[in-house]
Amino acid sequence: MTGWIVLLILVLLLVLLSQLPLGVRLHYDAEGFLVKVRAGVLTFRVYPLKKKKPKKEKKPKKEKTPQPKPDRKALWPLLRALIPVGKQAMEKMTDRLRIDELTVHLIWTEEDPADAAIHYGYAWAASEAGLAFLQARFPIRRRDIRLELDCQREEPEISLTLALSVKLGQLLAVGIPAGMQALRVFLDDRKERKASGEAALAGEQT
Repeated sequence: MTGWIVLLILVLLLVLLSQLPLGVRLHYDAEGFLVKVRAGVLTFRVYPLKKKKPKKEKKPKKEKTPQPKPDRKALWPLLRALIPVGKQAMEKMTDRLRIDELTVHLIWTEEDPADAAIHYGYAWAASEAGLAFLQARFPIRRRDIRLELDCQREEPEISLTLALSVKLGQLLAVGIPAGMQALRVFLDDRKERKASGEAALAGEQT
């Protein structure tokens, strides 16, 4: 009986973990880029990283013997074989991703009011096209698109925010099969290269 209870608890924990929300938040303004990742209620900044204190100077290390660089041309067949795997995974992931926040704030200005009006119109057209593209592929929970024209300002002002989220279970449902396919492609490629190398060596010996 105790074993069934433990098994039930493990199943419940897996179900709860599968519902854990994961997310990334990208923000840009006059201060620069800011990237944060989220796991449940925990949030971590990944860019820009906090500056570390300068370390004390260490003694120069002995120079290591240079290692032979991998043949990049030999990697192209492997990369071409992995592209369909990555493409399929991305298509499946777009069905699961959600946009939690989409914010675009733009105040446009130029010295020439006529050019400013033209470029302001371009900005509106681009924002509407981009919004239509995103709406057709992702559910958008919250959005705030504001574009203004102010020829009295000295410089344009722009602020962009994009927050994406996906559940852990959804991520694993896509990532695990994609990882297994990529591993299979890698092993097949290594087997082929090993066979071709042995064949070439046998040809040289004969």
